Amino acid sequence: MTFEGSGPLLPHIRDGRLRPLAVMSETRIADLPDVPTMVEAGYPSVLSTSWTGLFAPAGTPPEIVARLNVAINEALAAPELIAALGKLGNRPLGGKPEDLTRKMQGDIARWAPVVKSLNLKGE
Repeated sequence: MTFEGSGPLLPHIRDGRLRPLAVMSETRIADLPDVPTMVEAGYPSVLSTSWTGLFAPAGTPPEIVARLNVAINEALAAPELIAALGKLGNRPLGGKPEDLTRKMQGDIARWAPVVKSLNLKGE
């Protein structure tokens, strides 16, 4: 059993060496349309996706952050990038810097109790 992003697993799934049971995203993924979500499989509280964010150094002037944000969102809308990311099982979201902040805060709030209950320590 493994919990991984779908991209590296797709070749193994396609050649029959792995059998996907469910995906942990809110919706089914395009490369595995017949694989249910964990919610559909009867586990409504099991939802987790990986994400990647782009960060600027602390103290970067707001106007620079705004310009970078516009450029990044434009790039994320490019069909070539969408297709390339899709082959890895990813989809670009884009958005505002505040959206990423909310995502991080939500993940911290969600996973902090798990980390604490397992007595996990940073290394």
